[in-house]
Amino acid sequence: MEKNIKILLFIILVLILALAATIYSQRRAVQAHRATISALDSISTTFDQYRLKTGETVSAQSAIILSYQGALDAGYVEIDRLKALNIKTLDANIRLTERIAILEREAEYDKPPVIIYVDSSDTTNKYIQIPFGFGYQDKWSNLHAVVDEVPVFDTIELWSYPEITIGWQRQGFLKKKERKVLYTNENPYITITSMQNVLIEEPKKWYQTDVAKVSGGIIIFEVARMLLTK
Repeated sequence: MEKNIKILLFIILVLILALAATIYSQRRAVQAHRATISALDSISTTFDQYRLKTGETVSAQSAIILSYQGALDAGYVEIDRLKALNIKTLDANIRLTERIAILEREAEYDKPPVIIYVDSSDTTNKYIQIPFGFGYQDKWSNLHAVVDEVPVFDTIELWSYPEITIGWQRQGFLKKKERKVLYTNENPYITITSMQNVLIEEPKKWYQTDVAKVSGGIIIFEVARMLLTK
């Protein structure tokens, strides 16, 4: 009887210690969450850009990991938008702003234009007869315009091949791995001007923590030993 009481007291002690460790862990998690939220303004919009040997442009950003409620608090998630998309459980949300810039290119006329020369007293003026069309096309774009009394772009086409990759990177041999969100696009005319990501990872329940698992194992072991030694 006395032995069983000692075992029971031991189990109660283990439970108390496990509960205290869990409470401490939860408080640390809350503090870390608040610190993360307060730091998001400075780190959530920072990203690096570089080009691969294949020609693809890479925009890389450190992953922001929050709970769903944390993402709501930080303004990374909009409930109305999730409802509109019929999203029940959110895993990640990535916001991008793209800039499309096709710098100076030599276009081609649809057909040779009619050029009219008009002589004046001291010079010759050159005029192009309207309407006429011209355009530019390559692997990534197709632009065409018609110049008339009212000029019109009748074709503006761009082909984009974006990919979003989420994984772990190590920047150096002795450096720690870091979770990254990578956006790549083969189209050289497209660049990212702003990038914001959030990965949703819910904190573990108290019974999922390592402390709870170890405590449960100790209790099961002691109960089993008590039953076997009766």
